[in-house]
Amino acid sequence: MATNMEEIYKALSSMIFIGNVTTVNEADATAVVTVEDHDDKTTSALSVLQRGSNESKDYWVPDIDDQVLCIRLPNKSGRGFNSGFIVGAFYSDIHTIPAGANSNTRVLDTPGNLLLKIGGNLTIKAGTIDIAGGGDVVVG
Repeated sequence: MATNMEEIYKALSSMIFIGNVTTVNEADATAVVTVEDHDDKTTSALSVLQRGSNESKDYWVPDIDDQVLCIRLPNKSGRGFNSGFIVGAFYSDIHTIPAGANSNTRVLDTPGNLLLKIGGNLTIKAGTIDIAGGGDVVVG
């Protein structure tokens, strides 16, 4: 029985695992992951799951060194894997929740630019709007 459970664990841990992102291809929304639990082996490029990919799109790729949960799908022969996905990143002792975030406050903390493309109207309802920064505010 133990051998059977060991085989099941080995099979599942090859399909569902945690690893660290080592390279990112932003053009394809893919990343390569190193898996410490499997002798630091690297995966092929894994697609990053998105919240939308048709008309409503939400693009995100993990950063290098992000710890991510991955799933790989076995091929029909059962001797390897066809494709795989990065389900998402998660917080840890090293990569902590952004300051100010809680169940009532969502925080988007990014060192880069942010672009919102909205085909219709944008309505913002807020008690207060506070815009802080050193640059210009441009309204067109």
